[in-house]
Amino acid sequence: MANPKLQTLRIEAGWNVAYNQFTEQDINLMNNRGNKEYSLLILCNSERGKMINLFWKSNSNADGEFKLLALNYLETFNPSTNNFDLEINWEKPHAQLQSKNRTEIIEQIEQWFTELPVTHDARILKKRGETDEPSESYRTELMRDGISDLLVSKIISNGNQKIQDLLLDFTKLKGKLERV
Repeated sequence: MANPKLQTLRIEAGWNVAYNQFTEQDINLMNNRGNKEYSLLILCNSERGKMINLFWKSNSNADGEFKLLALNYLETFNPSTNNFDLEINWEKPHAQLQSKNRTEIIEQIEQWFTELPVTHDARILKKRGETDEPSESYRTELMRDGISDLLVSKIISNGNQKIQDLLLDFTKLKGKLERV
């Protein structure tokens, strides 16, 4: 028997196919007894910090449904592999859909290509995926503990424009809150 044909998708620019076993043929339910989850499709967009992940989830009755997730992720550069590791937020999907209807799943995937917003990365980076360690530690301390004279001194001497701008914004916000 010939291999099933991959499902046709109209993939927008910027999306990369990391894994694809999503075929036009429905999954053979008789071979998928038991509570199992099969990964069918993984699409990533590094500009948006988004991943689309499609699973087939079967149950003990040899029945099942598609489970579609839109996930946020952050990239961290790994110098030992010279690649970007993904920190995926599995606990809080941006959006999700469960359906037995293949057409509904395809339409949702294609809609997400254009509608999923960019994931906000609050970290202070030197360049893509590489954290500016001193500035990031100052940002974390500022968010956790607020402003102190010692922290202001460190931020001023550090010289990173982004953390200095964040300190100014934080100081303005604090001033507005104190006047209320």
